[in-house]
Amino acid sequence: EPERVPQYANAIIENVPFERSFKAQYLLIRSLETSGCENEKTVYTAISVLRQLGFDIPYAPKLWLSYLVGGVRGTSPSMVVQRMRKTDIISSRYTINTLIDQWGGSVKTGDFKRDVLNICDSVILAGMRSRSPYLPLIVCETVNYSLEQDCVCAESALSFSYFGFLKIWLEDDYKEGHRWGTIALKILKKAKHSPFIRTRMVLYYVVLPWSRPLRETIQDFFEAYELGLKFGDMAGGYIIIW
Repeated sequence: EPERVPQYANAIIENVPFERSFKAQYLLIRSLETSGCENEKTVYTAISVLRQLGFDIPYAPKLWLSYLVGGVRGTSPSMVVQRMRKTDIISSRYTINTLIDQWGGSVKTGDFKRDVLNICDSVILAGMRSRSPYLPLIVCETVNYSLEQDCVCAESALSFSYFGFLKIWLEDDYKEGHRWGTIALKILKKAKHSPFIRTRMVLYYVVLPWSRPLRETIQDFFEAYELGLKFGDMAGGYIIIW
């Protein structure tokens, strides 16, 4: 009974300490995000949890941040630029091979860090749908978390992909955009337990087409479609081929 998940999750959250309720927090946020109609609620619920984990997300982002996801192009707001610079500094310690070699597949099921990254995955997708002004900040904080906590894994690939998109869109840095897209793609190729269709949508739609031949990108779409059908993600498979 998926519709009862929020009810049960809230019952746990309201009656146990935060550190013991984290699995329920994740299930609540995931259920809100996958409903498809609770995007803003997903964002605010997830941000509240992430702040308690030390994610540096402001309580009232400037209204001008909304232009980043509203389709208007211009000078990057200083807050987003600063956060992207911080992520650049952290990531400069690693090469592509270093990041891939330190990962053996995925964080073990039930691992706290995996739940954190899954929450980030949900809030990034909900932020994309709702054009949330928090989105660029959440993406940067998620990439930083993966790197600083030594938990680069399949669950990191969405934030890496979207950070690559930010590099291309806001800075016209196609080389760095391609680098982050390549990292995400290599991670996905090592992921055996899930096709991560929604991550592939971001990667194939807005990152890799800038640096790869169109014929290869079209082949990627068909591959993702077939993976979606194989793993039972019918909706994801049909969306990506559409």
